[in-house]
Amino acid sequence: MPCDRAWLQRAEGHSDVNTWFGTFRVPAEIASQSLYLCGFYFNTTIPFLEIVSEQDKLAGERKLVDLLVNKYGGKARHSDLMNASHMKKREFLECVGSLLEREAITVEAYQVKTTPLPKHT
Repeated sequence: MPCDRAWLQRAEGHSDVNTWFGTFRVPAEIASQSLYLCGFYFNTTIPFLEIVSEQDKLAGERKLVDLLVNKYGGKARHSDLMNASHMKKREFLECVGSLLEREAITVEAYQVKTTPLPKHT
């Protein structure tokens, strides 16, 4: 049934919605196709949203790797990398933890040489 202006006007002017919808039965084939489409969209939308969500989670990790490679030549101090990434501490630590778990990055520990401050007399 076409959905033209006159059809819509009749629908708007009808006082009993249940009676009105009762007079416009949907053929079984169309109902079956509609149910198939609903099922299709339901089954494909959730995996798609999970993929999009996972890509969003990886954005922070990509940012850190990009900074490490392009700005720091593969090595950076923790605080320098965190400051350059403009991430909150929690997000930064989650991303670094994930990269370490995947063995995408490694941590090297070293001692920084410090010189004592001169005593003032």
